[in-house]
Amino acid sequence: MTTPSSTPLALALRQDVRSRRNRRRWVGCLAGSALLLLIAGVVGQRWKLDQLERACRLAKAEKRWSDLQTAAQGWTAWAPRSGAAWAFLADAAQQQERFVEAAEYLSRVPNGVPEELPSLLARCKILMGPANQQYLGEQACLELLKREPRVTEVHELLIQFYAVTLQRDKLRERIVEAIRLRRETPDVYIYHFFIDSLRLAQGPTLCELWLKTHPDDEHLAVAQALHRADAALHDPNSKGDADPTILTEMERDAVELLRQFPNNTNLLAFLIDEEITKGRLPEVLRLLGQSTDNAERDPRFWRYQGWVHFVRGEITEAEAAYRKALAMHPMDWLTLHRLAELLRTRGASDEIVRLENLVARANELRVKIRNLPSAKNPPPETLREIGQLARDTGDTLVAEALDRRVGLKKVAPPPKATLPR
Repeated sequence: MTTPSSTPLALALRQDVRSRRNRRRWVGCLAGSALLLLIAGVVGQRWKLDQLERACRLAKAEKRWSDLQTAAQGWTAWAPRSGAAWAFLADAAQQQERFVEAAEYLSRVPNGVPEELPSLLARCKILMGPANQQYLGEQACLELLKREPRVTEVHELLIQFYAVTLQRDKLRERIVEAIRLRRETPDVYIYHFFIDSLRLAQGPTLCELWLKTHPDDEHLAVAQALHRADAALHDPNSKGDADPTILTEMERDAVELLRQFPNNTNLLAFLIDEEITKGRLPEVLRLLGQSTDNAERDPRFWRYQGWVHFVRGEITEAEAAYRKALAMHPMDWLTLHRLAELLRTRGASDEIVRLENLVARANELRVKIRNLPSAKNPPPETLREIGQLARDTGDTLVAEALDRRVGLKKVAPPPKATLPR
């Protein structure tokens, strides 16, 4: 007799239950094994990354740059989103004088990691410095300022570059922006004061260095010539500012460069100044005819227009041109002098006295600043004098900024620079 538990159906059901239990056991075992393998993999990866980081730190401390490169390359392969790994790799390349390569590694530091801002800043400094890639550095600086405009060092790099290359419009724009954001360094005020006659002692050397990687660059070629000309004029072994031999040689060089760059405003300004000194109106008009629309934004060319009108007896037009120039650069001592000269023909005594006082103070400042050992850190008294001159000539931005800087006005410190996450 067959019992219910021994029927084929019951046997099949029991076998199915056992199979399902076995499958669950196997699945559980496999899951457990996979979890163990995963944990082991994570632990192994963490161990590997720790080993690579230790290797990098040890190689850097012992200045084994090739070993640092090998370890850092391994680290970036295992963890490409590690900012520290890319920073170590860049350091290894930089120490082996592969500067462009170092800058490229720094550009790979991922967004949002703690190393991002220092790495992008270091990239700017490398490109502007030892890599000798100033225009790539300029672009890197501008890109960084779009993301975080409050990085003082980046403003400083750009201002130095524009000052050396005599790019007046860009220099003015960057100075104003740095002051507005309260990220300016003290030498900014020196550059602003001399912006229409800026020449730097280190200019010839820097231009010569930068021309090695940018041999056909107009800004560098012109700036080098003008910095050299100024250095020659102020050479203690020369006969002085009026040395006709030096002036002739400088003019010859400028005329030759003008054939290459016929619309360069700095060359035109240099030659126009020389022709005005000689009183040669036809030559001034000829050179003014070569200027482009960019000259409309340059106060020097409004001053030249004022001189042309004055020589022609067009006093009203001359005054308007001089005042236009001063609206652009209120502290320009030469335009102040020209306007005072014009007003003498009208007998405007009060205005003449005021302008002559400003001219005298500006000239004293010019001499004082030229005698400073460095424009990098001008003494507070010099900054106060610039600030007072700015206030008396109507340069409000500079006057208020220097009131703040030299302690005449109490303000809260500027916020710290950070990148958005």
